Amino acid sequence: MSAPAARRYRIFWPLVLVCVGAGLLLAQTGSMSAAALGRLAATWPVFVILAGISLVLRRYLSPAHAALALTAAFVALCSGATVYAMAGHDVGGGTKTVEASTPRGVVDAASLRVNASAVTLDVKVGDTGGMLFVARVTGDAAARPTVHFDEATNTVTIRTENRDWWAFAATQASDVSVTLSQDVGWSMTVNAASVDGTMSVRGAARSITVNAAADNLALVLGSPFGSVPIHLNGAAVAANITIATDVPGRVTVSGVVASITVDGTSGSGIGRQTWTDPDFPSAIDRYDVSSNGASAQVRVTHDGTGPT
Repeated sequence: MSAPAARRYRIFWPLVLVCVGAGLLLAQTGSMSAAALGRLAATWPVFVILAGISLVLRRYLSPAHAALALTAAFVALCSGATVYAMAGHDVGGGTKTVEASTPRGVVDAASLRVNASAVTLDVKVGDTGGMLFVARVTGDAAARPTVHFDEATNTVTIRTENRDWWAFAATQASDVSVTLSQDVGWSMTVNAASVDGTMSVRGAARSITVNAAADNLALVLGSPFGSVPIHLNGAAVAANITIATDVPGRVTVSGVVASITVDGTSGSGIGRQTWTDPDFPSAIDRYDVSSNGASAQVRVTHDGTGPT
């Protein structure tokens, strides 16, 4: 095969990037929910089928005809996978719900870790009736949802991800609802393929880290205790952050598309964007937000409620 012909044929990986990018675009624009993104991820064998088709086409067709046929196959199969994902049909062996709690005791600092595939998240701080946390988790039975508390490290770990070696994601999204003791300082980490939901942790957050391919989060933070780092990482990041009035903050966003909006004033561009409150460098109690992704959008609003 000549060099020009080989170049005409080499479209498999560019088409893969187009399909993956289209899925992330749907998630970023809100056209696809976390549950739908999880179902779309579960259709990953489509790319194995397409790789096999490409080998057959390469053997029996000319490079130009093979490229056209492979493009048509990509459009048909990827469109079918997207329609299936957005139609809301779940695959798997039903759901499983786990409820858990543990007495607070003398704990004044603890950690929450959520490891999931696609997850709808509801984390809040409040009166737990003497408990350190109260959790309710509903997920695909195949993903074996669990809640575990490690007394040695005061760490609550919630798992709802499919841990089978052949699966990229659980076959349906999980719902994670956790109420954390308002008398404890919490460090929180979420690792997931996609995250959609709310973390209302006024005054209790000591750190927040979210690692997800696509995340659409509302963070209600109130007033900080000390310098609180918040890291939001993923391919498509959209975060709405509410903090108390007069709380100093800094927001650093990096991405192909980077956008920061503070109290209605927006700035966007390509690469690194930064907003810093004038009082941030000298403040003891403050929020330090960083976001990294192909598309990263962070909106900060001061809610006017004062210290919480």
